[in-house]
Amino acid sequence: MLKNLLPRAAAITAGALLGLTTLMAAAPSQAAVLPAAVSQTAVSPGDAAQAAVPPRVDGPSAQTGITGAAACNAAAGEWTITWTITNNWTEMAKVDKLSTVPAPVPGLADGGYLNRRQESGTVGKTIFTQVLRNSPAEASVSFVAVWAKTKDADNKATVQLGACEQPEPPCVQQAQARFHHEFAVKDGQATATVTLDDDVKLCAAEPVTLVTYFAPKPQFSVPQYVFAHRTATISNEQRAVTLTAPLPACNTQADLFFGGEGDIIGEITEDGERYGDLKLGSGNGPGSRSEGPQGWYNGGSRGCHQPAVQPVSQCDGAVDVNLSNTGEQTKYPVDFTVRAGEFTQTVTVAPGKGETVRVPAGRGLITVTADGMKDVTYEWQRPENCPPPGDGGGPGGGDPGEGGGPGNGDGDGGGSNGGGETDGGGSGAGGGDDDGGLPVTGAAAGTIAAGAAVLLIGGGVLFVVARRRRVTFTP
Repeated sequence: MLKNLLPRAAAITAGALLGLTTLMAAAPSQAAVLPAAVSQTAVSPGDAAQAAVPPRVDGPSAQTGITGAAACNAAAGEWTITWTITNNWTEMAKVDKLSTVPAPVPGLADGGYLNRRQESGTVGKTIFTQVLRNSPAEASVSFVAVWAKTKDADNKATVQLGACEQPEPPCVQQAQARFHHEFAVKDGQATATVTLDDDVKLCAAEPVTLVTYFAPKPQFSVPQYVFAHRTATISNEQRAVTLTAPLPACNTQADLFFGGEGDIIGEITEDGERYGDLKLGSGNGPGSRSEGPQGWYNGGSRGCHQPAVQPVSQCDGAVDVNLSNTGEQTKYPVDFTVRAGEFTQTVTVAPGKGETVRVPAGRGLITVTADGMKDVTYEWQRPENCPPPGDGGGPGGGDPGEGGGPGNGDGDGGGSNGGGETDGGGSGAGGGDDDGGLPVTGAAAGTIAAGAAVLLIGGGVLFVVARRRRVTFTP
């Protein structure tokens, strides 16, 4: 029995050894295939049979990507956009069918190339920078990436933008506002330009006025009267204004001050209002807020009045000197002085008024003087409407004081027959009345002269006849 079991046991053992040997020979080939299959894809237990067959090995697909990031530079009022384009392929990608909105991207153009993936496996990057002004709503870039054997058409990025502006500075009150100005007087007018400083925003508009005055003297003096004015308003929208006001053709003052028409002083008087430190260019106060020259002027070469003289001769030898102070430039009184020999009289004529000075007969040359006027000289002339000599209606045939005209008031009557001294101006016959009459003229004087001539002629004839006739006297 034992002998029969031993051969069977030996046969089973030999079969087992043969099976183990077969399994060990097949195991190395299976172990070489499994790792590669796992690296490509996960293998489920149900696919064990298929995993035994090695699949086809491929790298990643060729792709590009684009992103954008924007930053606002408020001080400059511009957007800065950074575009980043990636390329995961081992070849450089060529740009095609590029579109950029709203403006081109510097350095990015059709035909350009994008960096490839590095040997280390790091994705290639190409960066572009774009600057946009005027606050566009958005910016976008799209393109097609092309490689030698493939391409990627799905490349587009959009960045939202919007307003990018420097924030408005806070407004300033009147006391903190700052300006600069120019002021000049030339060609009969005053001109000023006033400008708000660049970094200033006004909370309220600022009026400025240029006004010119009539003045009694070239230096500051009163009273003064408004001649012309101009007003303008400086605002955040109108940051500079120019004002021009004419000057009178006489002594004047011009003032540039902060204020409107309601602040103009119509008449500057001794104890009245003044613009003071409201004038631009002042050392302190509101006027010091503007940098520039002094915004005021005093000057002129003549008084603001228009004196005129009109002498009129009278039939009695007197002269009426008419004095006037009228005209558009007349704002102040004027003093006239009338002189004729020992006669002198000074008269003050108010603006727009007139006065008359009578110079008595026989005073000689008349001279009238006044500020702002050339001296006027005049001598008595017989008016055309006076009665001629001999009509008894006017002075004698000569000029006043020369025998035929009125006496000079000193009692020296004039006449051809010699004048006797009287209390008034007498005639040539020496007869003057108490009031100083006119010399005897007209028909009476002519008759006397004719009679004298007849008597003289008759005497002469008798004398000649007596000389020629011999007279014999008998005892």
